Amino acid sequence: MLIRFAALLGAFALAGTVRVASAQAPTPTFPCHDKTCALAFDWGTGKTSGDYGADRKYGSAEDFEAAIRSGLKAHGYRTQDSPQGSEIMITFRPRMRPRSLCDAMPGTNSDMTCTAMSDLQVTFLSNDPAVKAPSSLRISNRCGSGDMYLTMRQFGQFAADMIYFSNEGSAKKETKPTMPC
Repeated sequence: MLIRFAALLGAFALAGTVRVASAQAPTPTFPCHDKTCALAFDWGTGKTSGDYGADRKYGSAEDFEAAIRSGLKAHGYRTQDSPQGSEIMITFRPRMRPRSLCDAMPGTNSDMTCTAMSDLQVTFLSNDPAVKAPSSLRISNRCGSGDMYLTMRQFGQFAADMIYFSNEGSAKKETKPTMPC
């Protein structure tokens, strides 16, 4: 009986030291909080955001870029356009869908002249060998059926939230972002 009590007391003491040690260990932060990360938008061979001008339903590619930048800034990420002096290079490769539904609801003689972004590939490249780059991720822009998409601005904000969640929010047990469809 005495041996069991001593073993139980030892187990509680060990559990208490493990809790204290884990509480004191600093949680690693994403490098873009401490140092700047460069952002690059790859719109395809020889294309820029200017090639995807303002669309009457989905908005412009500039709206998307501005929403990504402001969304990452809201999560505390320090970003810049130039790769000089950046610790991580974040590259965005959007896939555009040129014949997207313009009508709010499909019907007879639907207008398919709008251009939407169907998904986004995000890759991270470390410029410092001591810093491990996160895994790449693909973010889909899909609201229910396959022909309904978020606007460029909405999708940019959602993508920024997903980047934060995949790199930090998941480990902090935060709620996964949902699409504002």
